[in-house]
Amino acid sequence: MYSQLSNTLNFLRWLSALMVVIGHLRSFLFVEYNLVENKTVFIKLFYFITGFGHQAVIVFFVISGYLVGGAVLKKYKNNQLNQQYIKEYFIKRFTRIYIVLIPALFIGYVLDYYGNINFSDLYTNAYHISAMNFNAIGNDNFLTLIGNILNVQTIFVPTLGTNGPLWSLSNEWSYYMLFILLFINNWTRVLFLGIVVLLVFKNIDILIYSSIWLLGSFIVLLKKQLIHKYLAIIILFTMLVLSRKYNGFYIDITLALSISLLLNSLKNDTFNNIYFKKLNCKMADFSYSLYLFHFPFFVFLLSVFYVNKVNLILLQPTKLNLYIYILILISIYVYTYFLYTIFEKNTDKVQIYFGKNRKWKD
Repeated sequence: MYSQLSNTLNFLRWLSALMVVIGHLRSFLFVEYNLVENKTVFIKLFYFITGFGHQAVIVFFVISGYLVGGAVLKKYKNNQLNQQYIKEYFIKRFTRIYIVLIPALFIGYVLDYYGNINFSDLYTNAYHISAMNFNAIGNDNFLTLIGNILNVQTIFVPTLGTNGPLWSLSNEWSYYMLFILLFINNWTRVLFLGIVVLLVFKNIDILIYSSIWLLGSFIVLLKKQLIHKYLAIIILFTMLVLSRKYNGFYIDITLALSISLLLNSLKNDTFNNIYFKKLNCKMADFSYSLYLFHFPFFVFLLSVFYVNKVNLILLQPTKLNLYIYILILISIYVYTYFLYTIFEKNTDKVQIYFGKNRKWKD
C-alpha cells in the first residue's frame, strides 16, 4: 500500500540527489560566493540552495538505514531472520549496488580518459574547485578501479578518477555488510570485529557515521508517533538552516535525528491525498543512477566545451551563465535517465533471476 511515508521517502531521495548534483555543478561553473561581484538577493538564494550537498548525503544515510537496516530489524524481531532471508538480503544488496556501480566505474573511466586529453588542468584540479579537491589523474589506475569495484574506496584506495561521490557508497556498503553479520552466527561475529578494527585504523569516519545509518534503522521499531508531523518538518528545516552555519559530526547526527523524527511522524499517517505521487516515484527511481553517473559526465562535458574554445569554469553567475548552468543540468538528467533505462531499471529482473524467480520489495 502506497502511503504518505512512502511518498515522503521518494521525495527525499530524488530531492537529495538533486541537491548533490546542483552543488557539484555550481562549484565548477561559478566562483565561490566571496568572489561574486554582484550579490543580488537572487544570487544569494541561488548559492544558499545549491549548498546542501553534504546534508543530502546525510539524508541518504538515514533513508538507507530506515529501508535496509529497518527491514532486517523487523525480521529479527518477528523471528523471521532465517537463512533464506539472509540469502535474499545479499542478493538484493549486491544487485542493487552493482547493477549501477560497475557501468558507472567503466563509463566514468572512459570519460575521464578522453576528458583529460581535452583539458588536463581541470582533471589535475589546477583550478582548486571545492567539489573536486584532488588530482583525478592520480586516481585512475587499475588497482584503484579494482578497489572501487570491491567498494573499499577511501579505505584502501581513493575514489576512481573524478567520481568523488563514490566515497559515500563505500560507507553504505560497509553498513550493509557489517549490520547483517551481527545476525548470522559466531564466526561472522569474528569477521565483524575484524572489519571494525580495520576501519578504525584505515577510515574511522565510516564507523562514526554508521550511527546515522543505525539511527534510521532503529526508528523503524518505534510504533508510537513521537511528535506531530508539522513539528517534525519545522525541526528539520531549522536543522537544515543551522547546518549551513555550523558543521561537524554533532550537527550531522542532530540533522539525522530530525530526519528520523519526520519519518516516525509519518509512519501511521492516514492522510489520503498524496501529492505528486507519480512524479516522486519517477524521480526517485533513477536517483541512484543520477548520483553515480553525473560527476564524470559533466566534467567531461566541460572539457569538451574547453577544447572548442568555450571556457565554462569558475564564471560569474550572470543571467546568461545561469541559463547555461540550467542547460547543463538538464543534459545531466537526460544522460543519467538514459543510463538508468539500460541498467538500474532492470534491477528487479536481475534480482528475480538470481533469486530463482522470487521478487522482493524494499
